[in-house]
Amino acid sequence: MNAGTLSGITVLDTSSLAPGAYATSQLAQLGAQVIKIERPLSGDPIRALSQGKAGTDAFTAMNAGKRSVVIDLKTARGWEDFGKLVADADVVVSNYTPTTAERLGFSYGRVRSFREDIIMVSITGYSPEGPDADRPGHDLNFIAASGSLPLLQDGHPEAIPELPVSDALGGTSAAFAIAASLVRRLRTGAGEHVKLSLTDTLVHARVSFGMDAENGGPWNSGARPGYGLYGTLDGRWLAVGLEERHFWEPFCEAIGLDSLSSADPMGKSAEAENARTAIQKVLLERTAEEWERRLGELQLPVCRVDTAEEASLRSIASGSGAVRESSIPGARFLPGLPFLTATPQGGVEDYAPELGEGNETFLGAI
Repeated sequence: MNAGTLSGITVLDTSSLAPGAYATSQLAQLGAQVIKIERPLSGDPIRALSQGKAGTDAFTAMNAGKRSVVIDLKTARGWEDFGKLVADADVVVSNYTPTTAERLGFSYGRVRSFREDIIMVSITGYSPEGPDADRPGHDLNFIAASGSLPLLQDGHPEAIPELPVSDALGGTSAAFAIAASLVRRLRTGAGEHVKLSLTDTLVHARVSFGMDAENGGPWNSGARPGYGLYGTLDGRWLAVGLEERHFWEPFCEAIGLDSLSSADPMGKSAEAENARTAIQKVLLERTAEEWERRLGELQLPVCRVDTAEEASLRSIASGSGAVRESSIPGARFLPGLPFLTATPQGGVEDYAPELGEGNETFLGAI
């Protein structure tokens, strides 16, 4: 078991695909022992979805350092084995729809019968108490249902984000909820059942950022002169975030367009569109790297748009610990933690669990 803030905490992850795996991956990075409970024969569907992918596949990235135990929760023997694991665990994570959970008998009451102070986190796509609770869906569906999709590119709903936003935010929210529940249990001695909807996490974020209006709020912007993407001489893109005038004015001066200093950097008028056109013409005269260096010297929020590999290498070079090199064949990078703590975190070992590799260890001794 790795040293870390959550060392000594055991998490049983019965979920499939990404949100639960991402949540428990963060807990594993903090030292928790995570046992992945998988269905017989095929295991987590993300195993098959990840096969043949170049680079680090999603299954490896989100399940590195975990153990895999195969249990059939459709059988009495499966529940007997699962119950014994729950008795020694602290947290159980699932992502069944309410109807599927009912069919399996996977209720908080039943799980709690094996350990009274267990913390159970149920992740669903839609609000578990609402009319859509049993509706199937994936990341794109939840983004659309949250009202966030039209906000991605100035109202163009065809813009689909490459990063699975609801899975990432929902997984992080689940990890946060688990940490909060562990603190509550430490204070009260009681466990609890946490219900988390991926759609609701996005609705919460959208409203929290003031994006509850048709214009998307102050941060959404695709066609604003001071906030958007511009092409450069070498075909690379430059991202500019010049919302404030104390950034906008020196930027205009640096690129030789002093006449635009009085314009609204976040405007969306005809004047703003003319400003964008003028800026684009100038930025096409140099490469993205040249502009990043030149404008960076002025401490302006401008940077080139990195590829995934460039971003990972830059993160590693910074020493942030968010990403690290991997020794797993075929997996170049593995996630670490996106924050630094005073307490050293053990991280996870460089292996992705084979299906059922932990059965003998965890069930054979029962």
